[in-house]
Amino acid sequence: MRKNYIPHGTLLESRVSKDKNDRYLSEMHKRYLVWSKQNDELDSDVPEELKEKVKILNEYKNFVDNMPHKQQDKLPSSVMEEFLFYLFKDCPFQEFSQTWHLQGVAFCGIGLFEK
Repeated sequence: MRKNYIPHGTLLESRVSKDKNDRYLSEMHKRYLVWSKQNDELDSDVPEELKEKVKILNEYKNFVDNMPHKQQDKLPSSVMEEFLFYLFKDCPFQEFSQTWHLQGVAFCGIGLFEK
């Protein structure tokens, strides 16, 4: 399922293939592969693993934000897009009612930080 929704990874790989000599993109791609693998292995349904997902997101996002890029570049925002997939990929799908069915994924995160 993961391979179907990787907007940041797809965009980054496209950029790297166009400019193989860009050391910034090369370093970003290396870090992306680590970040992506870590996200695949962590389960958002486990509180400690969810905290780790947020921690590695912050580390990777800070790295991407501090890289030199054009003002209109979509790389920084695509990190968040892809993270949302990683965040909700482990949520069980439930059909609450026909009205809620369309919003199921949005509700699966409710109460993640309740004690």
